[in-house]
Amino acid sequence: YKRIQSRESVYNRSLYFQKGSDKISKSDQLYLQDLAKYLTLNPNLEVYILAHAFEGKSDQNDFLVSEKRSLEVERFLKIHFVTESQIQRLFYGNSKIKLKENPRTNDSFHRKVEINVGDKNL
Repeated sequence: YKRIQSRESVYNRSLYFQKGSDKISKSDQLYLQDLAKYLTLNPNLEVYILAHAFEGKSDQNDFLVSEKRSLEVERFLKIHFVTESQIQRLFYGNSKIKLKENPRTNDSFHRKVEINVGDKNL
């Protein structure tokens, strides 16, 4: 048998942040509430929280900021009854950012948390 690829979840999304902030926007809070409800109704699913940062200070600072963002999203989901076993959290700082010729281009695009939902059994 060949492994079946899961379909792209409609809940996969990126949340964008202000520079140096881990505050979740109101619109993203509404999305996360919907996601939390979906996950509580589907305990066979898990969410991957993949946080990034490009704040322009240092690699260590970017790493800490991305960790804070991932923790804030995790905290929000737990408040809304998502179980710990359904949450996988990773934070990368700026290590996954592919900088082009001008590293300052699209800084805001790199200040994000990616949300990916998938089946626990895949």
